[in-house]
Order: sequence, then C-alpha cells, then structure tokens
Amino acid sequence: MKTIQRTLGIFIILFSMLISPVQVKENTSSNWMEKISDETKLSAMSIPGTHDSATQYVSLSPIFQCQDTDIKTQLVNGYRYLDIRLVLKNDNFILKHHFAKCKKERSIFSTPLTLDDVLEDIYTFLDKHPSETVIFCAKKENRGI
Repeated sequence: MKTIQRTLGIFIILFSMLISPVQVKENTSSNWMEKISDETKLSAMSIPGTHDSATQYVSLSPIFQCQDTDIKTQLVNGYRYLDIRLVLKNDNFILKHHFAKCKKERSIFSTPLTLDDVLEDIYTFLDKHPSETVIFCAKKENRGI
C-alpha cells in the first residue's frame, strides 16, 4: 500500500509540474546597472571587467588564454569592462594576445576574431539590455602577426 501511495504522490508532483507554468528568472547579472541611479558618476562605481577579454579561443592557449568564456557570456555574467587588444591586418582589426591570435572557435582552422565580431556581440547584448553600458579599452597590440 505504501508503494502505491509513494508512486501516486510522485505522479501527482510530476503532473503538477507539467501543467503549471514554470517561471524562469533572467540572470540578474545581465541587467545589474538598471538598479543604479542615472545621477551616479562612473568614477563612483566599481565596474567588473576582464583582462584580455577575447582570449577564450586563442592559439597557444595553455600560455595565452586569460578567459574561459566568450564576450557574450562575459556580458551576460555582468562584466561591463572589456580589455581588447588589436592588430590591423588587411584593413581588418583582429584581436590578439601578444603574438597569439584570438579565434572565433577552438579549432586550429578557425578564422581570427575581429573587432566587428566583438562589436556585434556588444550591440546585440545592449539591444536586449538597454539599461546597461559596456566600456572597453582598445589597445594596439605591438607584436606582429
């Protein structure tokens, strides 16, 4: 009899989960700036950020990888300062860390990550989260390709 009651109890719980709408809360890190007054000066804030922000997929990753998430994920996780290192190659700004290329994917055949790729991720994030601001420091990486 106890087995039937347990089984029935589990069935009722599972059934109620199926018919009840599940509310998924958005990650509060994605829009933390909306809680800050518009009058707050930037100098009065502590802005979370990342060093060599675009190095999730980088050649020679055991040495040069500083981040384990991409720009999109960093923004969703609440980071608002990005450290971007650039080199101009064939009229394109590509991202680098020293002499290692930042890539779009983990594959050794991946194309280089470009400034346009990063800006697309930032603009897409800001479209979804208009209360947020992204600050990035773009630096010329002195090492050649």
